[in-house]
Amino acid sequence: MRSATRRALTLASLIGLCLAASLWLWQQPVGLPSDDALYFVRGVSRFSVLELSPHFPGYPAFVLLGRAFSFWLDPLHALHAASMLASLALAPLCFLWVFAATSNRAIATWAAGAMLLQPLFPSLALSLLSDGLGVACVLAYLWLVARERWGWAGVALGLCVAARPSYAVIVLAAWGCLALFARPRLWRVAGGFCAILVPMGLFVWQADGFAYVTEGIRFVSGHFQIWGAPGVASTRTWGQALLSLVGGVPGGVCGAVLGGYAARHIELRAQSVCAAAVCMVAHLAWTLGAQNADHVRHLAPVVVLGLGLLALALARDPRPARAVGVGMAATAWLACVAWAEVDFVPRPPPLARAVALLRTLPPNQWILVRRGVDVLRVSVPEQRIVDAHYAASAAAVVRRSSAQPTYWLRGVVGADSSSSDDLSGGAACDPAPISGVSHPMWCRAIARFPGRFPGEVGLELALVVRGSAVEKPH
Repeated sequence: MRSATRRALTLASLIGLCLAASLWLWQQPVGLPSDDALYFVRGVSRFSVLELSPHFPGYPAFVLLGRAFSFWLDPLHALHAASMLASLALAPLCFLWVFAATSNRAIATWAAGAMLLQPLFPSLALSLLSDGLGVACVLAYLWLVARERWGWAGVALGLCVAARPSYAVIVLAAWGCLALFARPRLWRVAGGFCAILVPMGLFVWQADGFAYVTEGIRFVSGHFQIWGAPGVASTRTWGQALLSLVGGVPGGVCGAVLGGYAARHIELRAQSVCAAAVCMVAHLAWTLGAQNADHVRHLAPVVVLGLGLLALALARDPRPARAVGVGMAATAWLACVAWAEVDFVPRPPPLARAVALLRTLPPNQWILVRRGVDVLRVSVPEQRIVDAHYAASAAAVVRRSSAQPTYWLRGVVGADSSSSDDLSGGAACDPAPISGVSHPMWCRAIARFPGRFPGEVGLELALVVRGSAVEKPH
């Protein structure tokens, strides 16, 4: 009877946590937060990587999930539902993994709550991107490995690659662990993996054929040379991004202490635990070396797996009182970061708010943009939107700024992104914000649209002013 009561309390706790999170998510207005989200919305209606519906490499699992919801919803809201429900699934999946590895319901319930309290949860749920589904597939794989369901574990790996191809590094790390410690199970895992990946690959190939390869070369080249790699298009380093994610230096110290505690008490001999640790380290190395530091959502697998490993360490601590204290400290840390960084007032994404303001400007204004170029071209066709990733185009527009007003819609991260929207009095921007433009240039901020939570980049609209430094506006 006592066991049945515990199971009922655990189930009630999980349902309550997910309901509380879903109620807050449903209060948030639905809007396009990025160009990638626009491409996914297009993909729900018509799939073609060449037409950016969606962008390379295609993300077929996420697009098909969005299509499943499109039977009842329009493409935008269907994608919102898919992203949100995939992110909400992190809590029960983490519970199942931790419980399968430890048989400790209390620790597993704590892990589920940590999934909903971790700083990147709102970004995963509301970005309309495939990160949440990809991380959910990773947790499903770890749970199935802990249960020794090897064929279904292969299915989870295949869905992970089909939902988030950049998680291929995680999949390769998982395959490496299997080859070292579970070689007799490889064929069963491979069977489940191919059962998903082959039809998903055919779904992508039937739309574009061999032209898909050409688009892939173009996309990869653009990622590492123009918009995606660290130091190319990012406005901060990964060190700054990590500190902003964990609540500054005090939060970083707290995270380091918790990481040391987990490393001391974790048991790596278990298959799922070893796979989680190796996958986390591999993805961290890939992210730091090949991703844009402005998009901290790329660290979602690291954060989720790190919290899962911390839960496993709590379960193995021989001193239960210390485990309770560490768990309470970790919960307080996550709650403080959420309270400090999350805007609990429902409001549209920064890009949607910027669109609303740009519609009030006179038509045919020159607007330099690096974030949301295609969203703005679709939403405000009466304005002249210029992609500022290309320095020659930006320079040509700046040369015209003395004859006609030119605006610069730039991304702001960190402390700048949490500032107030009210800039009616004006505020000076940094000089020469557009790389590759040789003209002396300053800008005066007109409006700021802060990000709503960690992982969402804020925007700032500024008026470009040409001139020397002594002409800087005050």
